[in-house]
Amino acid sequence: MKYIFLDIDGTLLSHTASGVPESALNALKIAKQNGHKIFLCTGRSLAQAKSFLNYDVDGFVFCAGSVVYANGKRVFEKIFIQDDIDSLINKFNMLGIGYCLDGDAGAYMDSIGKQQMKKHFGGSKDSESVLEKMLLEGGFFDLNQRDVRDNIGKVCMYGEDFEKFEQFSELVKDQYSVTYTVVNHEASLYCAEITYLNINKSSGMKIVLDLFNEDYSNTVGIGDSSNDVEMLKDANIGVAMGNAQQIAKDSANFVTTDILDDGIYNAFKKIGII
Repeated sequence: MKYIFLDIDGTLLSHTASGVPESALNALKIAKQNGHKIFLCTGRSLAQAKSFLNYDVDGFVFCAGSVVYANGKRVFEKIFIQDDIDSLINKFNMLGIGYCLDGDAGAYMDSIGKQQMKKHFGGSKDSESVLEKMLLEGGFFDLNQRDVRDNIGKVCMYGEDFEKFEQFSELVKDQYSVTYTVVNHEASLYCAEITYLNINKSSGMKIVLDLFNEDYSNTVGIGDSSNDVEMLKDANIGVAMGNAQQIAKDSANFVTTDILDDGIYNAFKKIGII
């Protein structure tokens, strides 16, 4: 039996095709029938992953490792305390960096973060109303809509000045892990994920394995982005999508085909899962 940890965005879900390829759904179904356990391992929070909660999987790793569910139960959380959120916000404001607080009930953006997300998701091709609807459907809300009781598992930052990102990273390096997920110098568009130090998708994977008294020897990790690197390196078999960032490909045991070219199905076949 394999323990399969599967990223969502760019791995299971194609934003180009606005959906999950049928071959990927078929691969997951056969893998489950063959007795393997599947965990969706994502940077998304619970609120942002609502469309995947009814999938026939054995659990979830949310917020890039900060929140873990297995067998229908929340088995781990490393939630930001409010004092730390306030301290981070002060640094963002000082540097003019936009941000988003990813919680269980929603993801909450400041005005700069909201504009940068619109730029990232739609650029100039979509109308303002289309982009607003897209964000709302994705679980994104304005910062003033956050109830402080909502648990924050991850913080994202957005901006146009890469130097400010580096300044921020230096300021918080002793307390937080900062993972650059979007670095587009041509478009001056940057995004990074912030978790507590040593919290990542691999640490989330370890929580699951400990729960089942397993080790990494029976694990498969599949991803496409920089926040998948630790998972790809630590899994017994790390698989990068054909459409993956180069850093993910360099961290994997092998590279499968593109997400739209049956990438997950082909990876499962090669490993012998299906």
